Amino acid sequence: MLDKTWGQGHCLSRISEAAVKLGEKAEHAAQEIPWRDIHGLGNNFRHAYDGVDPEILWNLIQKDLTPLADACRSALDQHDQTKTCS
Repeated sequence: MLDKTWGQGHCLSRISEAAVKLGEKAEHAAQEIPWRDIHGLGNNFRHAYDGVDPEILWNLIQKDLTPLADACRSALDQHDQTKTCS
């Protein structure tokens, strides 16, 4: 179980880092996403890993990743349309 939790946490840390790099443009393009929470998620895994509850982690994966992926796809589509029209 620990290896699985570590792997899931590592993947979510990478998502968090990508969200930080996207910056304000992501926040503007997908305002419904809790970007600050995503940014903080990476810090939680890096600095308080032993306090991560595997059940909470799994619920986060099940509930929150699909809306995040959908918002990212939508933002990319908007970006591509803007690029094509320019």
